[in-house]
Amino acid sequence: MMVIGIGATSTATSADIVSAARDCCARGGAEVNELAGLASLDRPETRDAIQAAADKLGVRASFWRRSTLQAEAARCQTQSVRSIAAAGVPSVAEASALTAAGPGSRLIVPRIAFPKVTAALAVGAA
Repeated sequence: MMVIGIGATSTATSADIVSAARDCCARGGAEVNELAGLASLDRPETRDAIQAAADKLGVRASFWRRSTLQAEAARCQTQSVRSIAAAGVPSVAEASALTAAGPGSRLIVPRIAFPKVTAALAVGAA
């Protein structure tokens, strides 16, 4: 199972998120139709845009509590000061992708930063 983790500003649109997801897939050598879902920190400010992006991509959206994402902090490969301040994790995108992809998952594409969105691609254990 492949999942894209998303970090987003409150001004990010579903179009911003879809574009980031497509770019992230391309960098990971994956097709968008191979995705199982988008995942992110559960924040009211970004929930609707992420859900709309997931709907446009035809995948499931999952939203995680801060404490759940913090359990993946040690497995994050990049670090963002903004992410640490917002969620207490080095990368919301990476932690979300790893959480949603399940135990034994690994990052295929570490966090990519776009103007309003960050994205990371993880794959679950076979």
